[in-house]
Amino acid sequence: SCCENFSILPVEFYSIKNEIEKFKISTEIADKNSCKFLINNKCSIYKSRPVICRTQGVPLLFMSEDYNFELSVCDLNFSDFDFQKFNSENTYSLDTYNNELFMLNKEFIENFDRKYSEFELISINEL
Repeated sequence: SCCENFSILPVEFYSIKNEIEKFKISTEIADKNSCKFLINNKCSIYKSRPVICRTQGVPLLFMSEDYNFELSVCDLNFSDFDFQKFNSENTYSLDTYNNELFMLNKEFIENFDRKYSEFELISINEL
């Protein structure tokens, strides 16, 4: 239920695109809101899936637009867990991963594909 049509950074987009071309993965789309790479309840790009998919389901802390830390967690994975017990020791800082990914993306754009801005996102279903 979490496999959606996410928007991703160009560096991830091109990484997945290379995987698709390399292994000739089908890219037909059934529902524009879901991810077209979920085929028979399996991710057809699992080895090259974007960071947002890799972190789905684990408890994540991130900085909101108003500079407060917020918790993102899959309710399906923690249905019998007291959410008040989440803290910095049993969650991952999504901002750490996002910062690294942002810097990689910035370098990718500067050196390989200047048609995108460093803040631009691309729908995964555009692949």
